[in-house]
Amino acid sequence: MAINLVQLRRDDLAPGLPLPFAVYDQRSRVVLAEGHVIDTAASVDELIQKGAYRASANKERLAGEARDAQALPASSRQCAFEDMLLQIGDALQLQGATGKDRYYVKLIGYTPNCSVLVTTPTLAGRVQLVREGQGFIARAFSGRSAFAFNTVVHRVCNVPYPYLHLQYPKLIEGVAVRREARIWLRTIASVTSVSGSGKPVPAVIGDLSPSGARIEAPEVLADKGDTLQVSFRLKFDQDDADFVTRAIVRSVRKDHHGAEAGELRVTHGVEFVGMPSNERLLLRTLILQRLAERRREEPAAR
Repeated sequence: MAINLVQLRRDDLAPGLPLPFAVYDQRSRVVLAEGHVIDTAASVDELIQKGAYRASANKERLAGEARDAQALPASSRQCAFEDMLLQIGDALQLQGATGKDRYYVKLIGYTPNCSVLVTTPTLAGRVQLVREGQGFIARAFSGRSAFAFNTVVHRVCNVPYPYLHLQYPKLIEGVAVRREARIWLRTIASVTSVSGSGKPVPAVIGDLSPSGARIEAPEVLADKGDTLQVSFRLKFDQDDADFVTRAIVRSVRKDHHGAEAGELRVTHGVEFVGMPSNERLLLRTLILQRLAERRREEPAAR
């Protein structure tokens, strides 16, 4: 029977941690069993260069996609700007026409049917050049809903501080999410115990949401109630988005993974705390984008 295979990327494999799935070659032959530990980064690179795949229907992926399906938008609707119930200081994302330029601004205020006032985008503390007449797609999150609308820069102001007048939107698309959007993935993270030795430990993030994650490691990183600092990177179109946040450990579970070796895999359920609003907005955007992509994804049959 043919197996649907998905090609692995470098970020899908973490040296020193048990594999959460079996690894196949291009001929659908198992080259590494589930639970095998790849010792070094060089071995991971060599495996990727030769061509490494996993079955798209492994039980962990199916469980993850079932959770994803529950988190997908339940319904879309059109609404007015006031219906978003945004608060002064809330973050908005402005995406340029090319799709490459993404800025994070804060809502200053608005006048119905006139304009929406937001801060001028900054990067590394420097105000970015924005032209009058420049078009953007604006995105915002409020409660359990995600919103998007087209807008144009009406006026660029620099006194008494840099801010923008955006065209007041006539039509806003709102999408209600049943619960906090969550995706299943395998991405490498660096975790440091705030109260421990302070030495970074490599780990893998599994389930990820804007409010928390499931972190797997070969050892106990911290006890329930302790605080960790978590660093990880996600792909955003052609760019990388780096996140560094503190997280409170809400659960710790130990599993012996691998019948022969009896390797220990420790799963930590964590809640993110103190993440800046613009980073949380970016994380939500990335997660919803991944969910939409998985809906369209057709795994290649081999």
